[in-house]
Amino acid sequence: MQAGIWRAVSEALANQDNPLLAAVFVHPMYGPNGFRASEQEAQTFRNILTATIAGAQHPLADEVAQIGEAFRSRLGIETTSAFGPEEHDRITAYSQGLSYCVAEVMFEQPEIDLLLKELMPDLHYSFHANHDLIVDFLRINAYIAEVKAVFRDLWQRTKQSNFKDVLGVFAQADQILNGGANSRITTKWYEKLRNASINV
Repeated sequence: MQAGIWRAVSEALANQDNPLLAAVFVHPMYGPNGFRASEQEAQTFRNILTATIAGAQHPLADEVAQIGEAFRSRLGIETTSAFGPEEHDRITAYSQGLSYCVAEVMFEQPEIDLLLKELMPDLHYSFHANHDLIVDFLRINAYIAEVKAVFRDLWQRTKQSNFKDVLGVFAQADQILNGGANSRITTKWYEKLRNASINV
């Protein structure tokens, strides 16, 4: 995901003889149907600045600060540079990817799909609206194999038939992967599933 893009762009820029070329790598934590400031989970929306490549005559620091301030003042969205590309991909696999494991079960099992449509209609709608993005994430993220292995092992131990099974597996996988701590890069669906699993 971010790490692969960073490597490809870094290599391409290294082969250019232009001291003004520079790049900023940002992963927005919201989509066209995802950002509503009134939602309880609105605090999960962040721009994650994973890396910069400054040109010899294009240092970027001032521009990045201006962009961050514009997001903060106009949209109320924070920008952080606390994560490099590899760390970003690992952390998002453990949170966003974990919630997408629930989506994968929903896509593969019609009875679970119906349960989530009834009990978590906003999540159900969003997962279906972002089906291709979710499938790509599960295919491309370098750290998702571990997450999927944990989730599938726990899922196989259940009856795989009810909402409690879904939330119980999510909670156990979250405990294994994140040790009960809050994810440092979270998403609204991860938070919704996490909150729902506490009440089961």
